[in-house]
Amino acid sequence: MKKTIFLSLCSLALLIFSQIEVFACGCPRGRNEDITMVVTQHFSNASIVFSGKVIAEEFVPVIKKDASGKGIKAENLVYKFIVDSWWKGKSKDEIILNTSHFRYPDLGYGQVSSCDSSFEVGKKYLVYAVGSKGKFIAHSCSGTTQIENAEKNIQELQKFKAVKKKSFLR
Repeated sequence: MKKTIFLSLCSLALLIFSQIEVFACGCPRGRNEDITMVVTQHFSNASIVFSGKVIAEEFVPVIKKDASGKGIKAENLVYKFIVDSWWKGKSKDEIILNTSHFRYPDLGYGQVSSCDSSFEVGKKYLVYAVGSKGKFIAHSCSGTTQIENAEKNIQELQKFKAVKKKSFLR
């Protein structure tokens, strides 16, 4: 009995003292099955479109501003890609994608959004991302997907004249 009460109190303390804010995300309802239209829409909405392999996942230090404008130390989860094909954007061999996942070590909590596409180191993806000046993010509704699920999308994108890079990643 004492053990159960102790474990319950520990669980409650963990919930109270280690907050993680989670923001829900929803994609527009209805799925268009016309692949040409879907790819064209994703392409039009994106700032950059590429395929590549995730080679690293890490938290990098950033300064976030609170409601009063005061700077707070934070860490942003980013993914580093080696790019093998570009369809839109400035052709580079590597690119870093930011996320909406932040942690605040000094404050003891984090912030996560379900709107981000999720990536796994070592896997290849077709990425549609938005942003500018080297700060890009891929949202879950953008069309970003693992490369093995993107064959029809890539066939459509070939119409946009892909620039092939690093064929060894195929």
